Amino acid sequence: MKQVVCIDDCDIDLSINLRIIERSGIAACIKAFQDPEEGLEWFTSHREISVDLLLLDINMPKMNGFEFLEKFQTLERKNTVVVCFVTTSEKPDEIKKAESLGAQFSTKPLTKTSFKELMTHLFGV
Repeated sequence: MKQVVCIDDCDIDLSINLRIIERSGIAACIKAFQDPEEGLEWFTSHREISVDLLLLDINMPKMNGFEFLEKFQTLERKNTVVVCFVTTSEKPDEIKKAESLGAQFSTKPLTKTSFKELMTHLFGV
Protein backbone atom coordinates (compact mmCIF):
# COMPACT_ATOMS: atom_id res chain seq x y z
CA MET A 1 0.00 0.00 0.00
CA LYS A 2 1.39 3.37 -0.96
CA GLN A 3 -0.41 5.94 1.15
CA VAL A 4 -2.91 6.18 3.99
CA VAL A 5 -4.56 9.43 5.04
CA CYS A 6 -6.11 9.83 8.51
CA ILE A 7 -8.49 12.64 9.43
CA ASP A 8 -9.60 12.89 13.05
CA ASP A 9 -10.07 15.98 15.21
CA CYS A 10 -9.00 14.13 18.37
CA ASP A 11 -5.21 14.24 18.68
CA ILE A 12 -5.13 11.14 20.91
CA ASP A 13 -7.16 9.03 18.47
CA LEU A 14 -5.09 10.34 15.58
CA SER A 15 -1.87 9.45 17.42
CA ILE A 16 -3.12 5.93 18.16
CA ASN A 17 -4.20 5.40 14.55
CA LEU A 18 -0.86 6.60 13.21
CA ARG A 19 1.11 4.38 15.59
CA ILE A 20 -0.93 1.30 14.64
CA ILE A 21 -0.55 1.99 10.92
CA GLU A 22 3.19 2.69 11.25
CA ARG A 23 3.79 -0.47 13.27
CA SER A 24 1.81 -2.56 10.77
CA GLY A 25 4.33 -1.69 8.06
CA ILE A 26 1.50 -1.71 5.55
CA ALA A 27 1.82 1.86 4.26
CA ALA A 28 4.80 3.56 2.65
CA CYS A 29 3.47 6.99 3.62
CA ILE A 30 0.94 8.26 6.12
CA LYS A 31 -0.61 11.74 6.16
CA ALA A 32 -2.62 12.99 9.12
CA PHE A 33 -4.96 15.92 9.61
CA GLN A 34 -6.88 17.10 12.67
CA ASP A 35 -8.80 19.62 10.59
CA PRO A 36 -10.96 18.07 7.84
CA GLU A 37 -10.80 21.29 5.82
CA GLU A 38 -6.99 21.02 5.74
CA GLY A 39 -7.33 17.41 4.65
CA LEU A 40 -9.69 18.40 1.84
CA GLU A 41 -7.28 21.16 0.75
CA TRP A 42 -4.43 18.62 0.69
CA PHE A 43 -6.46 16.22 -1.48
CA THR A 44 -7.40 19.10 -3.77
CA SER A 45 -3.82 20.28 -4.24
CA HIS A 46 -2.31 16.77 -4.47
CA ARG A 47 -4.65 15.07 -6.93
CA GLU A 48 -1.74 13.30 -8.59
CA ILE A 49 -0.75 11.45 -5.41
CA SER A 50 -2.16 7.97 -5.20
CA VAL A 51 -3.93 7.35 -1.88
CA ASP A 52 -5.09 3.83 -1.07
CA LEU A 53 -6.98 4.34 2.17
CA LEU A 54 -8.70 7.24 3.94
CA LEU A 55 -9.52 6.73 7.62
CA LEU A 56 -12.10 9.33 8.56
CA ASP A 57 -13.80 10.29 11.82
CA ILE A 58 -17.53 11.10 11.63
CA ASN A 59 -18.02 13.52 14.51
CA MET A 60 -15.81 16.56 13.94
CA PRO A 61 -16.73 20.17 14.74
CA LYS A 62 -15.97 22.17 11.57
CA MET A 63 -17.03 19.57 9.03
CA ASN A 64 -18.27 16.13 9.95
CA GLY A 65 -17.06 13.03 8.15
CA PHE A 66 -20.15 12.77 5.95
CA GLU A 67 -19.82 16.39 4.82
CA PHE A 68 -16.12 15.78 4.13
CA LEU A 69 -16.88 12.67 2.08
CA GLU A 70 -19.52 14.44 0.01
CA LYS A 71 -17.01 17.17 -0.90
CA PHE A 72 -14.21 14.65 -1.36
CA GLN A 73 -16.28 12.64 -3.84
CA THR A 74 -16.57 15.68 -6.12
CA LEU A 75 -12.80 15.83 -6.58
CA GLU A 76 -11.37 14.36 -9.74
CA ARG A 77 -8.70 11.92 -8.62
CA LYS A 78 -6.59 9.61 -10.72
CA ASN A 79 -7.19 6.66 -8.40
CA THR A 80 -9.94 5.22 -6.27
CA VAL A 81 -9.55 5.75 -2.54
CA VAL A 82 -11.06 3.25 -0.11
CA VAL A 83 -12.82 5.22 2.63
CA CYS A 84 -13.36 3.85 6.11
CA PHE A 85 -15.09 5.74 8.90
CA VAL A 86 -13.35 5.07 12.22
CA THR A 87 -15.64 6.43 14.89
CA THR A 88 -17.04 5.95 18.38
CA SER A 89 -20.56 5.97 16.97
CA GLU A 90 -22.36 2.72 16.33
CA LYS A 91 -25.66 4.33 15.37
CA PRO A 92 -27.46 2.17 12.77
CA ASP A 93 -28.40 5.23 10.70
CA GLU A 94 -24.75 6.33 10.49
CA ILE A 95 -23.65 2.83 9.50
CA LYS A 96 -26.31 2.76 6.75
CA LYS A 97 -25.32 6.22 5.56
CA ALA A 98 -21.64 5.22 5.42
CA GLU A 99 -22.50 2.12 3.40
CA SER A 100 -24.76 4.13 1.06
CA LEU A 101 -21.78 6.40 0.34
CA GLY A 102 -19.60 3.38 -0.47
CA ALA A 103 -17.56 3.66 2.72
CA GLN A 104 -16.52 1.04 5.23
CA PHE A 105 -17.15 1.38 8.95
CA SER A 106 -15.02 0.56 12.00
CA THR A 107 -15.35 1.58 15.63
CA LYS A 108 -12.80 3.34 17.83
CA PRO A 109 -10.43 2.70 19.27
CA LEU A 110 -8.52 1.29 16.35
CA THR A 111 -6.40 -1.60 17.56
CA LYS A 112 -3.68 -3.70 15.99
CA THR A 113 -6.19 -6.54 15.61
CA SER A 114 -9.03 -4.41 14.24
CA PHE A 115 -6.69 -2.72 11.76
CA LYS A 116 -5.33 -6.06 10.58
CA GLU A 117 -8.88 -7.39 10.15
CA LEU A 118 -9.85 -4.23 8.24
CA MET A 119 -6.84 -4.56 5.92
CA THR A 120 -7.61 -8.22 5.29
CA HIS A 121 -11.24 -7.38 4.52
CA LEU A 122 -10.41 -4.43 2.26
CA PHE A 123 -7.18 -5.44 0.57
CA GLY A 124 -6.61 -9.12 1.32
CA VAL A 125 -3.39 -8.38 3.26
